[in-house]
Amino acid sequence: MESILYALVAATLCHTLLAIPSPPSPEPIRIFELPLPPVAESTEGACTREINPHGTGCINRQWPGFQSGDFTPDGNHVIANVEFVGAPAAPAPASIYSGEQLILIKADGTNFTNGDPWKCLSCAVPAKNAVMLDPQRDYPHVYRNGDKALWGHNILDFGGELLQSDECTGDEIIYNGPSHESSNIDQFAVHVITGKVRRITSHPEYADPVAFSADDEWFVVMDTRGTDRQMWMSGMRQISPLIDLVTVTVASSTRNNGPRRFFQPILLDGYGDRDDYYGQRVNGVRDESNGSANDPNWNGRADPALSHDGTRITYWQDIVVAPQCGGSNPLKCPISTAQGGREYRIMVAKLTSQKPKSPSPVFKIPNFLPWAMPFPPGAALPIGDGMRPGNYILRGQNSGYAHMKLIGEPRISNLTVDYSDYPDDGQHFINGYENVTVTVAADNPWKNDVDWYSDIAQTGRVKVAKKTSKDGFHLIIDAVVNNSNAAGYLTTVINGKEYFQPINGT
Repeated sequence: MESILYALVAATLCHTLLAIPSPPSPEPIRIFELPLPPVAESTEGACTREINPHGTGCINRQWPGFQSGDFTPDGNHVIANVEFVGAPAAPAPASIYSGEQLILIKADGTNFTNGDPWKCLSCAVPAKNAVMLDPQRDYPHVYRNGDKALWGHNILDFGGELLQSDECTGDEIIYNGPSHESSNIDQFAVHVITGKVRRITSHPEYADPVAFSADDEWFVVMDTRGTDRQMWMSGMRQISPLIDLVTVTVASSTRNNGPRRFFQPILLDGYGDRDDYYGQRVNGVRDESNGSANDPNWNGRADPALSHDGTRITYWQDIVVAPQCGGSNPLKCPISTAQGGREYRIMVAKLTSQKPKSPSPVFKIPNFLPWAMPFPPGAALPIGDGMRPGNYILRGQNSGYAHMKLIGEPRISNLTVDYSDYPDDGQHFINGYENVTVTVAADNPWKNDVDWYSDIAQTGRVKVAKKTSKDGFHLIIDAVVNNSNAAGYLTTVINGKEYFQPINGT
């Protein structure tokens, strides 16, 4: 079965060979929003002294390129990518606050010497120092020593000064791996020396952006758990990911609605999901009122981060906007309570019971990994064989089997699976069938036309049914656009509770 690697991130971990302890008690958390430059129109000179008395720039009310990053080493500042608008023409001093820039924001309630709780790091960089500036400027991150910042394909070097100055890798690899359970996309960790892999998230919902604390003890993952967004297709547990050979695009894209994400920050200890422990939602203790920290119309984005001392978490969110709400959409568009009606915000969560800790030493990774394939600069990407068309039998650990037939053509793949008392773990017994055909558009490899028929019953530890309507479930979705158009239904029922697919457009 071909492995599909979605994302990689290094983390300093030490949990691979340790005994797994009991889950921790919930952490008390206090949440607050970080200030950003004021909002203005994008016309020249619109950012007036009335809007920003200090003349240090204004930003767009909405901008799809906005992203916040992580903390500086002292935990008192957060880095972010913004677009300045409305600047006056040169040679006015405020003319430097224009276009896509990298800013640093105070996270401790104080101001910089300019009187603002933010300052621009990249504004007014001399042209001779930015000759090779790349237009890719996303996912900002602060170097561990605090004197450099990664900004897309660029590095801002402050000549040894800390980012906040007025002068101015781990033992495991974390990745989104191939499904372990059908339609369930999770985070895994592989040890760089031994090659041992452990699964660190196992909730049926979709997990993706993740960040570990510098002391190895915690991680934050942006996850759809708690929203029931994906339970209609991923809720049945302990079912081998056979149909995922053709349905992985559906599982990885229906978790979104266009640009809208359904992520919320989830805090887990470093050992990850286990038994009935699925961590705690960082912003869960609120009333879900308009503009509150857990307002469901504000959704998390990539990436979260923890402060170096492990006492703070930062993440950013954006609010749902048309056409994902309003008009013919059943969801009414909310009104942003952020300054100027801004459609994005940066949040900080304080772990009030945690004492500051020192980061773990950086793990020394050898030049050669015995379990990995060498990939020197300039080498071509290896091409996997994948699973060849044909008939296969997958036998259960204790009894039963799953018979699979795969028919593969250049653009059309069909996979059928018949389950007969099949247990993947000896506790969940599956009977029934699934039949899925996926047609990939000739002019767009991300666009899938899916015809799905399912009638599966699971008994044993739980009672679950996964079933399509009589005429099947039919879906057209582009994994880049994430606008699903479905006919028919696919429903999962777990111990009597029904989970339905999202309504088209929501």
